[in-house]
Amino acid sequence: MPLSGDAAIKKYSTAIEFEIRNKCIIMEQLERRLKAAEQDDAEAEREEVQFQMKQAKKTIEALKVLLSDVPRDWKSLENRILCHVVLSPPIGFNVGKDRFIEDWAVIEIDASTVDLSNLVGNVIDL
Repeated sequence: MPLSGDAAIKKYSTAIEFEIRNKCIIMEQLERRLKAAEQDDAEAEREEVQFQMKQAKKTIEALKVLLSDVPRDWKSLENRILCHVVLSPPIGFNVGKDRFIEDWAVIEIDASTVDLSNLVGNVIDL
């Protein structure tokens, strides 16, 4: 069962590129604010802007690393397979006295691709 198809991987890469561009725009705005703060001799504003610029730079660097990792680590379909379905019975309607819908599956997780020490199970949100 692949994590994502090719279109989704491209979509994720595009979203990361979009966020990088957004952060660069924010950096430009912060640089203008910093210049204005220096002219006005506003120490508190200057410190706040410098802090925000530092955070934005960190974010841009992390996004660029992620952008280079996505095609390298997720291009191959084999690298996107996290588990496989062992059992998936047909969906049940009006199950039990309360007439619930029953839809479940048993999956086997590939321990080589998922760190089982921090896996939060049984929380799939469709």
